[in-house]
Amino acid sequence: MNKNQHYFEALTRLLNKKPEIISDLSYKINLDTVAIEAGRKRGSIKSGRESFQLLISEVEKAAVIYEEKNKKKPSSPEKYRMKYTELKKKYDDCLNREAILIEKLFLLESKVKVLGNKNIHKIR
Repeated sequence: MNKNQHYFEALTRLLNKKPEIISDLSYKINLDTVAIEAGRKRGSIKSGRESFQLLISEVEKAAVIYEEKNKKKPSSPEKYRMKYTELKKKYDDCLNREAILIEKLFLLESKVKVLGNKNIHKIR
């Protein structure tokens, strides 16, 4: 077994979005996150050591792949059109309900005026 095998396993888990140690899923893949996921301290992967050269190049490649795969894609204009249409319909429905309620209020106020003081008894 390669002495850096635990680092490569950690890198694989990070690429598959199944980390065992890192709990924040908004991580970026770099030497520190790989070290932490492997159960080591931040900075334990030293770029000056010959034994880490393959690991470092793999982490750099993986970081580029991971970033490309997880880039937020801009929404299409069609998505915004659909959202606008949906909100416009809700807005129009609200205006219709408002108009109906205003009409009912007007009718009720008219009935109160017609009734006047006929059905109101004063208490002494």
